[in-house]
Amino acid sequence: MAAEVSPLKISAAALAELLATPLDAAPKRRHAWAGWKCEACGTDTTPERRAGPAGRNSMCNRCGLKYAKAKKRHRLELKQRDEQRIRAIMSFDALIHQPMSEESTDSIDAWR
Repeated sequence: MAAEVSPLKISAAALAELLATPLDAAPKRRHAWAGWKCEACGTDTTPERRAGPAGRNSMCNRCGLKYAKAKKRHRLELKQRDEQRIRAIMSFDALIHQPMSEESTDSIDAWR
């Protein structure tokens, strides 16, 4: 014989609270560190402290990620600019060292 399952007894307030929160929502962890503030925005609560221009743990999560992204973008721009300079130097160097055509030598001889 199968045992009968009794219905779950829950209060109306508890049911309303359960229905109000989404099932997939994870609770946000926000920590407040005593005496610490973000260098950029001044907040004192963040899930994680990140490195900034002032060193480790100087920025909140949001500002630290923004700073890291800007720093990476700046490094890529410098790298691209250096590569363009190298290509320009190499093409100029190749232009200087190419052998002269016969037309060029004829015009030089005409001036002598």
